[in-house]
Amino acid sequence: MAAFNTNYKDSGLFGVYALAMPDCLGDLACLVMLELTKLCSKRSVISEDELVRARNKVKATLLLDMDKTSCVAEDIGRQILAHGRRITYAELFASIDAVDVEKIKKVASLFINDKDIAIVAAGCLQGLPDYNWLRRRT
Repeated sequence: MAAFNTNYKDSGLFGVYALAMPDCLGDLACLVMLELTKLCSKRSVISEDELVRARNKVKATLLLDMDKTSCVAEDIGRQILAHGRRITYAELFASIDAVDVEKIKKVASLFINDKDIAIVAAGCLQGLPDYNWLRRRT
């Protein structure tokens, strides 16, 4: 399971990519929805250690991706689309470090809590809950 986020100047896409055996689809769907909605909860407990680890992982991933010229070109294009210019690593890392638990809860509530969702699935899907089941869990 992995989360992804694509930003543009005036829109974006956030989601979760996950794989499961057909007999585990219901459990997977329940787990994904539970974890997403926990981010919105006032009772949500995101520890400082988890937040530091997440920040460091994002920074490391950004730096490791710059090893390939195709990734560098994609990064430049994405930044031009989103910001109209190339962002320095210092600016980018300062933005990442500025994320705190309250900002996470605020953004999660804005985009997850009681919002319509989109789902794409392929393969043997008999165990996958229907859209209304998933939507009720936001």
